[in-house]
Amino acid sequence: MQSESKQIEILCIGHRYPEPETTAAGRHLIDYLLYLKAANFKVHFASISKKTPYSFDFGVHQIQTTSIQLNCSSFQDFLKDLQPQIVIFDRINSYEQFAWQCKEVLPDTLLILNTEDLHFLRHARQKKTNYKSEPLFNREVKAVLSADLSLIISKTEIDLLTKELNISDEQLSYLPFLKHSSPQNALSFEERKHLIFVGQGQHKPNTNAVEYLQKEIWPILAKKLPEAELHVYGRDYPKSLFTNTPEKMSYKGWAKDIKETMSSYKLNLAPLNYGAGL
Repeated sequence: MQSESKQIEILCIGHRYPEPETTAAGRHLIDYLLYLKAANFKVHFASISKKTPYSFDFGVHQIQTTSIQLNCSSFQDFLKDLQPQIVIFDRINSYEQFAWQCKEVLPDTLLILNTEDLHFLRHARQKKTNYKSEPLFNREVKAVLSADLSLIISKTEIDLLTKELNISDEQLSYLPFLKHSSPQNALSFEERKHLIFVGQGQHKPNTNAVEYLQKEIWPILAKKLPEAELHVYGRDYPKSLFTNTPEKMSYKGWAKDIKETMSSYKLNLAPLNYGAGL
């Protein structure tokens, strides 16, 4: 724990404001930042993007936020005023856009890259190609090698980076999803009903999974579980995806508290055909 007189300043630069009730990546980042704050680090968040109605409310947790601009000297002035000892970059884009300025202004500051999936691996699995042929491959590996530390969400990705690409494990830190306790007064398994799928619609593996549920999985499950229903939660799905939805499968939209919502369901389905990680 850090004493108040020697509180370490951490700046997190996000490619957008995280939405923990919309995306797993948003939940992962917020859990990490709140963990750091609980450990008495002083956390500051900055982004070039605007907040949305779904953005996390940092103010509730006394975390300051700042709007920053690309290719503008105001960002360097911001760094000089804040003087963070650690800068966390959420995703490769943020690292490419701002790490070079951090190195110029604060050469002794620790630079951490939050990869939140190796995207070249996800794209290669989607197209069933060699990951080294992916356009993102060189960019992501270059960023991992350049950063002082990279946060990796799965051991599979760590194995790929260390065993196949010979990147030192000292440059990597395994940071999986954090476990959450069940809501108070949660229903017992016997009291729960129906099945659920949760995912943000702009994430291609999720839309592919919904199509797979519609065509392959739910028709089989519906016959075996005639009393059950399948509910899909998440925002930004194309309307056309649900025009021919099978019977007893329905789209419920965005859930304000997905943890509370999921607590009433009996089974969570996640038939992802491709993605990074495991």
